[in-house]
Parts: sequence; structure tokens; C-alpha cells
Amino acid sequence: MNRLSCAFVAMIVVCSVETAMAAASETLTWQPTSGGVISEVANWSPAQSPAATSEVDVAKAQSAPITLADL
Repeated sequence: MNRLSCAFVAMIVVCSVETAMAAASETLTWQPTSGGVISEVANWSPAQSPAATSEVDVAKAQSAPITLADL
């Protein structure tokens, strides 16, 4: 590979990693007030399951437990 090709590939890798890191750092907000399963997409805003690197906000009072199964 010549230098220009190597630089282009390196730029794509860096951009891909930065995009993945930005997506992973988004805060997910728990929506239900009656508990639920933490891995269920519909329980979060935006609708996605939390990853190991996700920041989550569970500020609402809960009338039932939040289940950590199926992580």
C-alpha cells in the first residue's frame, strides 16, 4: 500500500471509532414507572437496549422491580 492509501484507511478507521464512541455515550432514559426488564428496547428512550458503555437514567419512582435478566 502506498502512503496515500494507508492515510485514507487510517482516516476511515478513526472516523468509525469516533462515531461508535459517540453513539455509545448517549444517555438512555428508563420510561416505565412499574418496573420491567432492562434489556427490553421499548423500556428506553431512545428505543435501544443499553450496552456496557451506556449511560442510563432511571429517575422515575418505580412501583415494581426493574429486572436485570437477559443482559
